[in-house]
Amino acid sequence: MSASDEAAREMMGRAVDAAPCNALTLALAAHALSFPFREHDCARALLDRAVAADPLHAIARDLRALTLGRSPRPAPRVRSSRVSGRGAACATP
Repeated sequence: MSASDEAAREMMGRAVDAAPCNALTLALAAHALSFPFREHDCARALLDRAVAADPLHAIARDLRALTLGRSPRPAPRVRSSRVSGRGAACATP
């Protein structure tokens, strides 16, 4: 892992720690994990938290759809939008 990758992860972790219920923060951190780092499972967990924090947040929903569509593992057919915002599978993004 390069120094810039480590720096990006550290900044994402600090942002999520500072605003753990902010849908935009969670969605953007998840987007960075999903696309450049290809950590789709962790990204999906953060995006579920983002949508749970604000179900009407357009960016969170759009990035969740993009990540689900791009993920190598297919998403379940039926997903509940009522997801707990705490206790995500990822310790740090």
